[in-house]
Amino acid sequence: MPPVGDLFGPHTAGQRSSEDSGYVAPVNRDSGLMRGKRMIMGGRKPIRDALYVAALPAIRFDPVMKAVFDRLKAKGKPGKVALVAVMRRMIVILNARMRDYRATVLDR
Repeated sequence: MPPVGDLFGPHTAGQRSSEDSGYVAPVNRDSGLMRGKRMIMGGRKPIRDALYVAALPAIRFDPVMKAVFDRLKAKGKPGKVALVAVMRRMIVILNARMRDYRATVLDR
């Protein structure tokens, strides 16, 4: 299995490039006046699957992720939408940790 940095590419946290590049970005299905349901597709399916599997225990056992999920559910968002928001939050956190780790390693 390749390292996490090879999976996500050379992104920095705060640029939102990993979400926008299609890992869990919503895709619309609009045509003319018809508005379809948004869904996540495209991008790298193995990464999306791994994030989904990791997000399920995160919303049960991680207090921060549980708070994000519960807040969105309280606002009336569907469960899958709230779960995708947790997945996106996990990408941002992972990119920040990678950025900090690289800065620490380069300082040595």
